Amino acid sequence: MTAPRPQSQPGTLVASKEAGWPQWRGPRRDGISDEKGLLQAWPEGGPKLVWKIGGLGQGWSCPIVTGGSIYITGDVGEDLVVFAFDPEGKPRWKAVNGRSWTGQYPGSRGACVYDGGALYHLNAHGRVACLDTRTGRETWAVDVLERFDGAGILWGLSECLLVDGPRVIVTPGGKKGAMAALDRKTGETLWASDPIEGNSAGYGSPILFELGGRRYLVSCPSKHAFGVEADTGRNL
Repeated sequence: MTAPRPQSQPGTLVASKEAGWPQWRGPRRDGISDEKGLLQAWPEGGPKLVWKIGGLGQGWSCPIVTGGSIYITGDVGEDLVVFAFDPEGKPRWKAVNGRSWTGQYPGSRGACVYDGGALYHLNAHGRVACLDTRTGRETWAVDVLERFDGAGILWGLSECLLVDGPRVIVTPGGKKGAMAALDRKTGETLWASDPIEGNSAGYGSPILFELGGRRYLVSCPSKHAFGVEADTGRNL
């Protein structure tokens, strides 16, 4: 008689330490909100419009809402603009993160991610910027395609960056690193995973999870899904 096979345990997504909706698809990147006491149905005629904002340019990214502010991006003329608003929709500041995307399907791509008073964003051309959320001032910026010997892609880089403790995770799909961790305070490279032959950057965004007492990052460049150790970047 054959013994039953042990049931594999699912991994656990690692949540951001920040409150609210601090990154793409929420605290764990699974589209699930932890809010309680929500309406089970909309009132007749829908929810009441409290305010709306125009003049944000063209874009595809979602807003994030955390730390008492709303952050969203839009391409305005030749610039990729990051906008910050208070909960009543009043402008706090705006900042430029490089050039707008004028190729196919023009508009800004990736969403911002908030962590510890800083905002991080990747534009369509591979420029990662760190902004001070009080003022919008740029603290540092890195061209990850240049640093990791990557190449632009048909519809522009669309990755939503992930913050893991002291590291900002990005997937340039380059010859000097498929995925990389940047120091969240300086932009210096903390680790770069091995390149994956035949791959460039893709349009996905990484997830972070724990399994069996270890922490993993998984992402998708152009042709393959792959995973690395979260703390070291070692390819798995």
